[in-house]
Amino acid sequence: MRDDGQIQMPAKDARVEHTATILFADICGSTLLFEDTGDWVAFNTIVTALDRHAEIVTDYSGNVIRSKGDDLLCTFEHADDAVAAASKMLLAQLDASVQIRIGLHHGSFISGRGDIFGDAVNVAARLMGLARPDEGIASAALAEHLSETWAAELQPFDQQNLKGRTDATVLYRRLAPDDDATEMFPTRTSARPATKTAAIEVELTFDGQRIVLNDQNPSISIGRAQDADLHVRSKRVSRTHAMIVVSEGRVTLTDRSTRGTWRVSQQNELMVRRESVHLVGDGRICLGAHPSEKAPTTVSFSIVQG
Repeated sequence: MRDDGQIQMPAKDARVEHTATILFADICGSTLLFEDTGDWVAFNTIVTALDRHAEIVTDYSGNVIRSKGDDLLCTFEHADDAVAAASKMLLAQLDASVQIRIGLHHGSFISGRGDIFGDAVNVAARLMGLARPDEGIASAALAEHLSETWAAELQPFDQQNLKGRTDATVLYRRLAPDDDATEMFPTRTSARPATKTAAIEVELTFDGQRIVLNDQNPSISIGRAQDADLHVRSKRVSRTHAMIVVSEGRVTLTDRSTRGTWRVSQQNELMVRRESVHLVGDGRICLGAHPSEKAPTTVSFSIVQG
């Protein structure tokens, strides 16, 4: 370790084992951003956000391992520094044009070839995949390495069996609101600049279930979990497979699954995985399997804009 507290990365051909906190961050909806704004605008938006977050990581004594595409992989010698950096990164996005999600885990990993490898890295990536936009999720292993001040602010919210792990992992989400402290993992409290949009309504149907989304009921979760708004019993479908949100005159489908989701309409067929895409007109949403496969799990949608 260096005098400034950062992990000293080995020479490219060396292999060294470390134990530290891993922070994985991801810019949400990059596919949608490129679709909406064009390549150069989307590229500049993502690069600006990643550069800002890399500076925050450095300010909190973190080490940026790599930035590939729209994500950022970092390590911190001290768990408190990682949590403080995550808080600052999430808050920095509240007035930005893109959203971010973060996964935090503490464990051992191997440094080599200019990157880091190991189960702890995979866990941090999976936690990031569970997080919603503008949210951070931390593991119990991280919570155990926090100071009393930070640990007292963490709030357990779930327990899940992550892929590839036998034991259930306790997950933590946010700081409790406090007049003297900023939330570590804030839910977006200030909307992005709003424009006047026409009312929109979405009708979803699946296996006798019918759900209508509008301004009064703007979002729905789809998945195998019993508490999903639209419950789908299929091994192809993840517990929390996808979200559909009505906002500012648009309907957005966000995939959070392992197998992916296909949007099928008259115009085209598009597969998304851990990405977002707009829904327009009438069409189908195929969960966990390509539409051409035998008996895909299909949700029909119909959108009416007033």
